[in-house]
Amino acid sequence: MADNGFLPLRGKRVVDVTTSLAGPYCTEILGALGADVIKVERPDTGDEARDWGPPFWDGAGVLFLAANASKRSLALSLSGDGLEALRSTPDCTSPTTRGSTRTKRSRPSTGS
Repeated sequence: MADNGFLPLRGKRVVDVTTSLAGPYCTEILGALGADVIKVERPDTGDEARDWGPPFWDGAGVLFLAANASKRSLALSLSGDGLEALRSTPDCTSPTTRGSTRTKRSRPSTGS
């Protein structure tokens, strides 16, 4: 990433706990705008989009690679101790702590 470009989110951290395409694409845009994006994947299977293809490159679907470019990643179970570890990380305790933001998949409301 060029240091001299327009990067309004430089210095912000985004913890991406989304899967598939919509959420990772959104956080990829945030990364392109300078945010430090950390993708959290399930330790057993990772993101299901890894297997979407063809085409594949080095064993991963190119759609997955495109939507997750420039992100750091880690595998963490979001149940029990893993979720508590994520919550207790200083940069991840709230969306406003040290300029950090968490993203998660949400479903549309089906309310009346």
